[in-house]
Amino acid sequence: GAKAEAESVVQAIKYPPEGRRGLAGVRAANYGLTGFLGDYVKEANRETLVIVAVETIQAVDNLKDILSVPGVDIIFIGPTDLASAMEYPGQVTHPEVQKMIGNLVKEIRAVGKAAGTVAYNLDALKECQERGFQYIAYGVGPMLTRSGREYLEAAHLSPSRVVP
Repeated sequence: GAKAEAESVVQAIKYPPEGRRGLAGVRAANYGLTGFLGDYVKEANRETLVIVAVETIQAVDNLKDILSVPGVDIIFIGPTDLASAMEYPGQVTHPEVQKMIGNLVKEIRAVGKAAGTVAYNLDALKECQERGFQYIAYGVGPMLTRSGREYLEAAHLSPSRVVP
């Protein structure tokens, strides 16, 4: 089930004693590490985030089990896939989808875990913060492309006619 899947993710990502990630030939530890390997393991476990995606109805139905797994830090809500799973493909702003997302954020935050999602523009980024999301994936690329297009349009140049 979902709980076992979340547990296996934690086990694969974390070093012992929190997980079962292998230590042989740890390249990351060799670059600049002059101390004890055990110190690296503790730091890596502390600094590594375990993020589990909730994008299906099955994941929504099993959220309580997923939230109970020690070591899961962030529950990432994929709004586009969730909307599709709710039979509202391409309708991330549909009221039922937004209601579901709001309920999920409350449930996630209530147990002390971080809620994550994706924002596609600055307005969405601000809205995500206001809704209680603490981890927000935000690509700068689309923002720069949009800004460049707006600049070219303001200069009365057609973006499709400008050769990079």
